[in-house]
Amino acid sequence: MRPPVTQEDLAGRPPRRMNKALVENRDVAATIYDAVGVLGRVQRRDPSLNGISLWPILTDNATTTTASGDDTKVREWLDLEHGTVYNKTIHWNALVGYLSQPDCDYWKYIFHAYNGREQLFCLDTDPYETYDRTRDRPEALRVWRQRMVQQFEE
Repeated sequence: MRPPVTQEDLAGRPPRRMNKALVENRDVAATIYDAVGVLGRVQRRDPSLNGISLWPILTDNATTTTASGDDTKVREWLDLEHGTVYNKTIHWNALVGYLSQPDCDYWKYIFHAYNGREQLFCLDTDPYETYDRTRDRPEALRVWRQRMVQQFEE
């Protein structure tokens, strides 16, 4: 995303910068409402609008950073779900996000609803999810499990 610009704005403008903040599709509407100055009014009229405005990121007004310190922090994690499609054994829920650890900041936790199996992957070093860290990272597993419980409770 980027704010609207004219050709005059592009002259002498620094190159685009990338941001690894965790965002969701639902943040787009909140961002547009914020950009036109009506976000607060819309949220009061429609409390179900639960996205987070990315306008501070787009306008360089953001001040918080992720656990790794290099990007604007929008949220700690994203929740994902694969519902029962072909049979009941396929249903799973997952969280992807940040947890600062000595050798990893970006994680994916998966809970398989059918049998209670858990998986944990360090996406910094294992983006293809080939090495399950549940046995060697019990402290990270506890944090992600608690985040999943919190997500379900909310």
